[in-house]
Amino acid sequence: SRERVVVLAHAALEAKTTVYGDAVCWDCDRVCAVLNRFPEVVAAVITGHSHHFGEAVSDAGIYHRVLEAAMEGDVGVPTHAILELEGDTLRLVGRGAVRGWERTFPPMKGGDAPVESGQKSAIS
Repeated sequence: SRERVVVLAHAALEAKTTVYGDAVCWDCDRVCAVLNRFPEVVAAVITGHSHHFGEAVSDAGIYHRVLEAAMEGDVGVPTHAILELEGDTLRLVGRGAVRGWERTFPPMKGGDAPVESGQKSAIS
């Protein structure tokens, strides 16, 4: 069965997702060149480091998102997120300073579901 992947990294791989375009992985061009060869497989790239919300879609159509930093939230307010993958939908349920979002992707060629329904991964 064909599956999609979600790439998690500390530093952003797409400069357009950062406030000043500079808080990126030192070899992001090389990494993105590899990822962009597989836009049907790479569902999203989720990163941090910049601490501020940012999103962009690469020229190949891959969704890039910088999560807000939990440490930027209000004192005493729990801040975290849960990433849910279900069928062709990728959903981040945010709490506190982390904004929630949802993306639905076109079905993969061949009609296979990209992931088994209900798979979840916690991101803090």
